[in-house]
Amino acid sequence: MCQFPSWTEMSDGTILFLTDDDIANLSEKSVQDCCGHSALHEIYLKNGGTDREGWPCPPMIAKAIRAGKMRRMAKAGGITAVEVNTKGFPALLSVGGYLYLDGLKTLPANAKLSAGDTLDLDGLKTLPANAKLSAGGSLCLDGLKSLPANAKLSAGGSLYLGGLKTLPANAKLSVGGTLYLSGLKSLPANAKLSAGGYLYLGGLKTLPANAKLSVGGTLYLGSWFGRVKDAPRDGDK
Repeated sequence: MCQFPSWTEMSDGTILFLTDDDIANLSEKSVQDCCGHSALHEIYLKNGGTDREGWPCPPMIAKAIRAGKMRRMAKAGGITAVEVNTKGFPALLSVGGYLYLDGLKTLPANAKLSAGDTLDLDGLKTLPANAKLSAGGSLCLDGLKSLPANAKLSAGGSLYLGGLKTLPANAKLSVGGTLYLSGLKSLPANAKLSAGGYLYLGGLKTLPANAKLSVGGTLYLGSWFGRVKDAPRDGDK
């Protein structure tokens, strides 16, 4: 099924999309099939144009969402909560299952995104201040090059941050599964990292003397791997 929102962009720039008014007389069962292009083409017969979906959405769709005219459409697409800014970027987005946004390049300040399963944001290069991202499964952020000190990340499964070279001071990361920081070149002395599964720090050879790590599985440091208590530390002879 297509993502919410879905639309068709015509060659003259016209944007075709459905609102709750278009599906007002449908049963709840029928509505489940209405957030995608097949339903759109039943009302607007396919005659050229390019089908598109996801975020950011065109400003006219953002306006309809902000006016409360697409609540039923959003529900059909599995969205339990949605708020967008005037440019069509999601400021609040919550789904019960998977949420794939790997084509998204940026988020508005204070964005709050959550998924009951995987949340994929690998296309992001930076996170805005005060961003809150939560995934019941994996949280994928391998495209990030920096992490705001006040970012709040939560993952019941694995957290992928392979593109980071360093972490902000006082960084605190805790995940239920594996924590991937394979590109890290340095670790702040006061960083606190916790992983219920493995912890990958493949770019490091030693740990700061007072680093606080909690790892349920194996710790990987460069070519070394083993338990945290046996890991090589800065200053070891």
